[in-house]
Amino acid sequence: MEQNQHQLLGDEQERVMLNLTRRNGFTLVELMIVVAILGILSLLAAPAFRDWIGNTRTRTVSEALQNDLRRAQAEAVRTNRRVALVFTNSTPIDNTGSSTPASPARNWVIYALPMTGGAEATPFVASYIQDPGSTVTVSSALTAICFNSVGRLVAGGTIPNTGSTACPAPGNGVNITVSNSEVTGSEARPLRIEVSTGGKLRLCDPKRSITNAPDGCTS
Repeated sequence: MEQNQHQLLGDEQERVMLNLTRRNGFTLVELMIVVAILGILSLLAAPAFRDWIGNTRTRTVSEALQNDLRRAQAEAVRTNRRVALVFTNSTPIDNTGSSTPASPARNWVIYALPMTGGAEATPFVASYIQDPGSTVTVSSALTAICFNSVGRLVAGGTIPNTGSTACPAPGNGVNITVSNSEVTGSEARPLRIEVSTGGKLRLCDPKRSITNAPDGCTS
C-alpha cells in the first residue's frame, strides 16, 4: 500500500493533475486589505484631484476670455467701429437683454458701439455665460474693455444695453485676473490676461515672472 502511494506521488503526471485540482483565488481577509488600501489612497489623492479640477476650470475660462477679447478686437477692426467686452453677472444672450457691468463677475458680453451720431439696432455680438454655481470669477480694475477700429484700447463712447456706461480709460493697459474660490492656499493657480494699450493680449501666470519663465507675467 505504501509503495503504491509513493509511486502515485512520485509520478510527474500525477503531480500535475493534483496541482490542477487546487483552487486559486483570494481569501476574504486579503480582499478586505486591498479595499482598505484603495480607500486610504483615494482619501489621500482626493484633495489634490479636486484642486487640479478647479485649476483646470480656471484655465478653461481664462482661455475663453482671451479668445473673446481677440474676437472683440477683430470685430472692431472688421466693422471699423468701437467694440466693447463687458464683465457682468447678467446673462444676456441677444439684443433684448441688458447687462450691468461688474467686477468681479462670472460672465461677459461683447457689444458693438454705434457709429458717431447714429444708433445701433443690433449691438449684441456674443456672450459667455457660466453655470450659476460656477466658482470661477473675472476681476479687473475696469468693468469694460473697449477696442477702436485699429484694435487699440480706447475710452469714451456709450456702450449699448448697459445703462449708458461709457468705455473707461485704459490707462497704461489692463490686467484681468481669473481665479477660482474653490481652490485655496498655495494650490490655487489664478491666471492673468494682460492687455496693452496697443491691443496686445497675453495670458500669463501671476505666480511666475517673465524674467525666468516664458508663461510668467510682466508684473
